[in-house]
Amino acid sequence: MAGIHSINKDTVTLTNNKVLKPKMLVCATGWNLDLDCLPPTRANQSFETVQSRLFCRFWDVDYPGLAFVSLSNGFMCATENANLVSQAIGQALKGEWQPREMDYMVLLTEISADDR
Repeated sequence: MAGIHSINKDTVTLTNNKVLKPKMLVCATGWNLDLDCLPPTRANQSFETVQSRLFCRFWDVDYPGLAFVSLSNGFMCATENANLVSQAIGQALKGEWQPREMDYMVLLTEISADDR
């Protein structure tokens, strides 16, 4: 089984050198946040910084098409929120959900971060 070696814009290179161009990349990170395969501008950030850039706590506003399952939801609600997020991701892949305009998502994530 190959892992992710690197991500550059819309291209994912696996550890076996296979190159993919996925519609979306979902990070089901569990408890260990290891984002080394992402560009350094995201990979080297703290949990709090990554969390502050997620629209609706799953959609990365800086990297469209990058979504996180239960990264910011905590243990008590991880399974239920992961279920809801996976449904939202499924809708996005089927074209039934479109993210809001970038300015709107960024504004909401900044307002949300100020409330923490």
